[in-house]
Amino acid sequence: MGSELTSHRTGSGLVEDRTGGFTLIELMVVVAVLSVLAVGAGLVASRSGKSAATTDLQRFERHIQTARAQALQGRQVHGLFVTTRGFQPTVETVDGWANSQRETRWRGRVTLQLGAPRQGPKTPHIVLLPDGRVSPFTLLFAPDGSRRIVCRSDGSAGMSCGQG
Repeated sequence: MGSELTSHRTGSGLVEDRTGGFTLIELMVVVAVLSVLAVGAGLVASRSGKSAATTDLQRFERHIQTARAQALQGRQVHGLFVTTRGFQPTVETVDGWANSQRETRWRGRVTLQLGAPRQGPKTPHIVLLPDGRVSPFTLLFAPDGSRRIVCRSDGSAGMSCGQG
């Protein structure tokens, strides 16, 4: 690797020349490996500064804001199924609730407390209506940890999150 051996015939016999350097394929492999390592290091560095509760909160806030905007703009009921493993966005159709994405997993421990009973086992835990209302809930991020974060919705004023 790295050097090329060429030979040619002259009048006095066979002459060998070595030219130093790397082939294009070798350079491309090195660049690809370095790219993968850089992406991996970037992901580790971006996650290391945040707690699991903070990361879970940010992801949940982003999903609920998106679902609320979609409900308002599309005039269609959206929801979130919330479990101890994670949460999954869903949308109401004429045939019932259809999961619109795969489940997003929690990194830490999360506990949901509903402010009103669900309308059935197939109804999402959190329902977002086209008029802007959200079903009442309290979501505790890292409830046993020293840095507990709480998100609440009373059903009409949206959602507020903070240290709790």
